[in-house]
Amino acid sequence: MNKVITFLQIPSQSILLEGFSGFHYVDCFAIDYPGSESIDANVTRLFATPSWTDLLMVVRDKLVGVFGLKTDKKNEHHIAQRYEVGERAVMFSVIARNENEIVMGENDKHLNFRTSVLKANGRVYSMTAIKYNNFFGRFYFFFVKPFHTLIHYCPLKIN
Repeated sequence: MNKVITFLQIPSQSILLEGFSGFHYVDCFAIDYPGSESIDANVTRLFATPSWTDLLMVVRDKLVGVFGLKTDKKNEHHIAQRYEVGERAVMFSVIARNENEIVMGENDKHLNFRTSVLKANGRVYSMTAIKYNNFFGRFYFFFVKPFHTLIHYCPLKIN
């Protein structure tokens, strides 16, 4: 198992923040991973979350659906060999991509987010940036953040 590295900044070659400004939260985790998998295969591997996260998403969807927030449509995951802009990559819409990175995200009433997987310098990075649209976004993420970090961090520990 590789050691997970936590970064305070997004790597300079990342396209995660292009066209996404005013964010309030950002995280970046990475592992040393010199593998030759495509960036698409890395996204599939990192977003194939454990089954306990599906249960968390069901609970989350029931709670936030009452407030008119987007839900995960019965945890439907789109797995493909290649994820194109405008399609879903596992569970989120692809916003941008290049040979080494796929940026996904969603915009909702309470917050907008971008998440990305980047392959660079012999590492795989998993990153998130969040912009709160109102008090409810900040309130929501206060409760979600511990789970977000755990879900975001755990797949990186699995080789």
